[in-house]
Order: sequence, then C-alpha cells, then structure tokens
Amino acid sequence: MTNDLKFSGDSPVVINYTGSPDDIYAPVRTSSCDINIVSPKILDDLYTAKKDEICVRIEKGNTTIWEGYKMPNTYSQEVSLNLDNITMTCIDPVSILKFITIDKLMDKPNIMTYGTIIGKALAYVMIDANTLWVERTVSYDGTYSGTNGLLDLSVQVANFWDEADEPSTVYEVIEEMLRPFCLTLVYYDN
Repeated sequence: MTNDLKFSGDSPVVINYTGSPDDIYAPVRTSSCDINIVSPKILDDLYTAKKDEICVRIEKGNTTIWEGYKMPNTYSQEVSLNLDNITMTCIDPVSILKFITIDKLMDKPNIMTYGTIIGKALAYVMIDANTLWVERTVSYDGTYSGTNGLLDLSVQVANFWDEADEPSTVYEVIEEMLRPFCLTLVYYDN
C-alpha cells in the first residue's frame, strides 16, 4: 500500500499538540497528526474500528519525528476513478489512554505504587518504547533528589472507581495522580 500513497496539499502532515501553552502544569499532554494523501485506489484497508490497529510513523530521513495510531473510522475518501484526496487523523499512544478504563489494567481492591500504575498504562499502549523517563525535579532545599519519591508513592486502586462502581479512564487516573505534583506525562522520542 505504501507505494500507492502520495502526499497532497501545501501541508500534507500537520502535528498538533494538545493543551494551552499557558497551561504549563497540564498533567497529560498528547498529540495528533493530520495526514493528507492521494491515491488512485479506494483504500478500504485504512478503515478500522480499533484504536490501535494501524500504526503510523512520520519519518524525516532516518529519524522518526512522530509515531502513533490511526483513529478509528476517521478518514474520508470520495469514490471516483480519479486521484482522490484522503484525510486521516492519527493519535499518539498516550491519547489511547482516554479509551481504556482502569479495570482493564488492574483489579480492586489493591494497593499499588505510582510507578507500577503508570508502567502498566504505558505498557498497554506503547508502540516500541519500553522505558519510562522521569525528569529530575528540584526539591525545596534546592538539591536534586530524583523524582522526590513520586514513583514509590502508593495509592489504593479502588479510588479509581466512582460511587456507582464505574471505572475511570486510565487517562483520568494518571491526570489525578500527577496533578498535585505539577508533573506532566508526554510521549516524546520513545
């Protein structure tokens, strides 16, 4: 299929980052990618109902500059015998956490560390990456102390179900875990 595709338009690939530049403490930052291509064929293999079935990599030379998945059912193509424009939207792996509920990763009641919960979430959605990098933070006395113990904190997993026993999305769980610490989870360069 790769040989059938050609980019179209002045900006065939546009990478979008969520969140306001003024909101430096957003707990989770995600990105999406809009792609415009043309093809002489009807590309029914681009249709998917699954959120992680079609992997998309944007490369410049030998360097991957963006990686993610094509959104379910989000491409359009008119049916004709000519060269047709196709528009697709893709999301990064962290964005998929919006579609996964916490009960897919763990049972309640259970006590787990932040590191375990974040690790399970990322392992569920990552394409190739298998390392969680936590930026070093400065403590109040001005010395560096790793992550100030964030990944070693424990939390009762049952807190992630509401009063009606409905599970939160993993995205919401990570947002609530990171918000008090002014930390941000972002997928960048594996």
